[in-house]
Parts: sequence; C-alpha cells; structure tokens
Amino acid sequence: MQEITAKQFQDQKLMDQGAFKIAINAKKILGIEYALQIYDFTREELENEKLNR
Repeated sequence: MQEITAKQFQDQKLMDQGAFKIAINAKKILGIEYALQIYDFTREELENEKLNR
C-alpha cells in the first residue's frame, strides 16, 4: 500500500467535495438513479446530501 502525503490527502478531499457537489446537482436535475450510475457515492450520501468520507 502506498502512503500519501498530507497535501495529497487534502487535494483528494477537495476533489471529492467538488465531485460531490456536481453529483448533488445531477441528482436534483436528473434524479438519484442517474447520479448513482455516474458517480461513486452511496445512495445514503446523495439522499442526505452529506459526504461521509
């Protein structure tokens, strides 16, 4: 397993948060089923609009 630096961890977290915002918008416009197919977030995360990572 490769270790990551604190900066890499923070960068990944920021990218996840950005993708999550886009997924929430997709859910609102196109529906949760579509968002679940396209994005790697759980149904619970999209329904509650809260990232659990």
